[in-house]
Amino acid sequence: MFSAAAPLQWAYLWANQPSAASYTPDLVYQRNSSGATNWVTRTSVGVYAVHLPNLGGFDVISQRTDGSGTVHVTAYGSGTQICKVTGWGPGPPLWSDLAQHIGVQCFDSSGARADTEFTLSYANANIPNRTPDADMAYLWADQWSAASYTPALHRQFNSSGATNTVRRTGIGAYTASLPNLGTPAGGHVQVTAYGTRSDRCNVKIWPSPLGSTQEVQVRCFSGGTPVDTRFTLT
Repeated sequence: MFSAAAPLQWAYLWANQPSAASYTPDLVYQRNSSGATNWVTRTSVGVYAVHLPNLGGFDVISQRTDGSGTVHVTAYGSGTQICKVTGWGPGPPLWSDLAQHIGVQCFDSSGARADTEFTLSYANANIPNRTPDADMAYLWADQWSAASYTPALHRQFNSSGATNTVRRTGIGAYTASLPNLGTPAGGHVQVTAYGTRSDRCNVKIWPSPLGSTQEVQVRCFSGGTPVDTRFTLT
C-alpha cells in the first residue's frame, strides 16, 4: 500500500497465526517505517491487538494522544470471515510506550467472533514535515447517523490541504467528499467498517471530474441488511 520511500509514518503486516497468544508476524509480510518489528497479541477468540513500535506517542499537531492517522484491515483466507478495526491509539491508558496499538475483531458469517488471519495497514500523514508524494486522502467516518459532518480532524488528511466531509444519503449509505482530488478514472479506494459489531462496508463507486471534489460512495451492511456504522476510508 505504501512504499519504503513514502514520506509518512506507515506500517503493514499479515497476521498469520490467528490462535497464538502473542507472536511476531512473518517478516517477509510486514514492515514499519521506523525500521522496528511489529507484533500481534490475541486476548480472546477473534479479538486481537496489533502493536506498531515507534508510530504512536503524542501527536504535536492535534495535541492528542488518542491516535491520529488511519487503519485498514481485511480478513485473509478462503472462508467468509470479516475483520474490523475497533480502535487505535498510543500510550496510556492501555500501554505506556511510543507504539501505535490497534484493536481488531474478526467474525464468521453468523456474526460470531472467530479466529482469523488478516492483513492490516496503518498510515499517518498528519505529522510535521511529512506529506505524501502523491494525491492522497483518508478519514474516520465517526458519526454514522449524522446527515452531514466533518470527521475528526486528527484522523483525516487531504494532500491538497482541504478538509474532507461525509454525508449520509440513506440507511448505511454514505458519500465521502475529498476536495481537489477528483479523477475520472484510476486511483484507489479502501474502506473498513469500524466497531465491535459484525458489520461490513463496501466501496460502491468513486470516479469524479478531474480536479474536482472526489466523491466516494460507501455502503454498509449487517448480513445483507443496510446498517448505519462507522468506517475508515483512504
